[in-house]
Amino acid sequence: MTETFKLSDYDCIGFDLDNTLCEYRIGPMVQMIYDVLIDYLIKNYNYSAKHLRQPIDFDFFQRGLILDAEKGNILKINGTGQILRAAHGTKFMTDEEIESVYGPNRTWSVTDVFVQNFLETWNGPMSEQIRPLLDFFDIPVSLVFGRCIDGIDNVSRPQTYNVWPDVLKGLIYMYSRENFSANTGDYFPYLKSTPSLYYNKCPEYVLKWLKELKQTKKVFLISGSHVDYANFTATQSLGENWKDLFDIAVFYSRKPGFFTAK
Repeated sequence: MTETFKLSDYDCIGFDLDNTLCEYRIGPMVQMIYDVLIDYLIKNYNYSAKHLRQPIDFDFFQRGLILDAEKGNILKINGTGQILRAAHGTKFMTDEEIESVYGPNRTWSVTDVFVQNFLETWNGPMSEQIRPLLDFFDIPVSLVFGRCIDGIDNVSRPQTYNVWPDVLKGLIYMYSRENFSANTGDYFPYLKSTPSLYYNKCPEYVLKWLKELKQTKKVFLISGSHVDYANFTATQSLGENWKDLFDIAVFYSRKPGFFTAK
């Protein structure tokens, strides 16, 4: 790069909230999300408790994994869409097994579209085939999905799987924005009952920097969370007077879709 990025060149500077200014305690958070999701799937769809209630394998988690929903596979791809590693359920596939499913070039037409235009696969027909696991709120899904596949395979191995729609219903049950005020869906009630277990306090030097930045810049906060949950999160992390740190705060922003939504 021939140019240097400098904040001083900009008049308006924005920040995300979750996992940016607000730091979650990842271990307890991931454990709670996993537990809530498997309880939902066992209770509502009779998935194998034997498989799902095993202790969490944290080494299985990684941001950026891709679900091949119909084949029951979990993929790690590179920037061109080539499949580097794969697991069927939680069982890692050999190079020979990967190539038998995805060909000698280790590619999948859906991930080819994904690397070209992420939003093409986020909604519409392709969203039923693929799901990227992008942040700490959905990385437990890889293990949940994989263990659901393991449970099915333990009985009989089908040609295609229909696990993802049930997992998606579980995520909606947990994260629907109406649930915070209604105190339903288990995820928000757990957060609100013991917030110190799930949130770290923002360091004082960061708060000081934001205050100094606001003296010469327009500083804004933008979050995809609904306003009540975002207010709770900001209060836990940034303090009761968090609104004083920003000129503008935008919630339920629908990012990244707001760039293209009509």
